[in-house]
Amino acid sequence: MDKPVVGVIGFGELGTVAGAALTRDGYRVLGLDPSPEARGRMADLGVEVAADPAQIGRECDAVVILVVTADQTRAVLDGPDGLFAAMPNGVVLLQSTVGPEISIEMDRASPAGVTFIDAPVTVRRGDPPTFFALVGARDALSPTIRTMLDSYCHEVAIIGPPGAGQAAKLANNVMSIVNTAAASEALRMAAAYGIEREAMLALARRGSGASQALMSWDHRREGLFEPGPGDPHRRSKARKDLSTAVRTAQSLGVEMPVTQSAIDQLKI
Repeated sequence: MDKPVVGVIGFGELGTVAGAALTRDGYRVLGLDPSPEARGRMADLGVEVAADPAQIGRECDAVVILVVTADQTRAVLDGPDGLFAAMPNGVVLLQSTVGPEISIEMDRASPAGVTFIDAPVTVRRGDPPTFFALVGARDALSPTIRTMLDSYCHEVAIIGPPGAGQAAKLANNVMSIVNTAAASEALRMAAAYGIEREAMLALARRGSGASQALMSWDHRREGLFEPGPGDPHRRSKARKDLSTAVRTAQSLGVEMPVTQSAIDQLKI
């Protein structure tokens, strides 16, 4: 059976990982991103640069969405020149973290011939990086789509219907980011008492304070809760995810004061 033609909309860090893996596995891939740097990465990987979402809708059998925001998601999928207007049939996988409300909205807006799958991802950093996809779908994944996901995902978990994958991803990100905030505070306290950071990290990793945040601290420590200018892009994304989680929780009657405190510490 021929491999499906795959579109990747959003060719940032995650889109580049997916596009590189798919081309490596022999898929024809079309990419879309307004950034010249992203288009340069596409060319380097052998990914065809598409003109707009409509072209991807016409030419692709499956489309991976890895944009950043809810507004971008709406625009590329359901905008006047969006994917849904041009895609007669196929599969759309929303792998951005944008919240359950957007996923449910896009599922309802998808054309009759298009299968919408809610599948945000967490990243396992390695060489190459791979994803853990948290899937919300109405039906079981087809073998074709599962094989495609296996190109860049080390694990795929079926959570429930559209929206459930987003809810699980938000919960995961709250645990991850808030843990990072707590670890940053604890390390500053230990340092003020004269315990060097690397020594405290080594101790905590062997004690009850051990966590994924500490195990990957070299990646996490710059840019989020540490003093200094940091990385505005990473802080903005973390704030976006935590804020989306708080709004989702409030809609369900759940308060998240600890998460709100972490948001307040994310200086942008």
